[in-house]
Amino acid sequence: MNETSNLYDLSNSAIKLTQQIEDAAAGLDSDDPTTVAAAVAALEALLAAEDATEAAIAAKANCYCWVIAKLSALGDARREQAKRLADLADQNATKAQTMLDRLAHALSRAFPEKNRWELEHFNLLSRKSISTEVSCLAEELPTEFQRVTTKVSADKTSLRRAIEAGREIPGVTLKQGRSWQIK
Repeated sequence: MNETSNLYDLSNSAIKLTQQIEDAAAGLDSDDPTTVAAAVAALEALLAAEDATEAAIAAKANCYCWVIAKLSALGDARREQAKRLADLADQNATKAQTMLDRLAHALSRAFPEKNRWELEHFNLLSRKSISTEVSCLAEELPTEFQRVTTKVSADKTSLRRAIEAGREIPGVTLKQGRSWQIK
């Protein structure tokens, strides 16, 4: 096998070899010793080629696994870095809000009626706002103050069982997959 063969070519070669082995094995049933000898010779060559192809596929699969493991590790490292950056961003936002709260408190205490400050590089504006905070469960409120929402989602477990039992449900099909894990 060519070292630069790709996985697709290697797997196609393995499939072709399997068919050729089955075809050559048919010659073993012959009553003619020459045909049987030719079939045995062909089978020996094909089995050697099959072993070489299997070894090449295993080597290629090993390379794939190495790349997959490296990409997975890189993804994990990037997720961790993103988490660290998000934590740092949250810390900075908390510090900024704390400083703004302190500044607003100091300015409001010293100048309670002033709501606009034009500074050298920044403008500070103050607006009053009212927010509604609910400290009880929504169900405990009078119904006129409750908002009811309904969420509908597919029950995939029940759907799978029904289809497996032979029921046809428009818009629903079963998709079978295979999970691979690299350790």
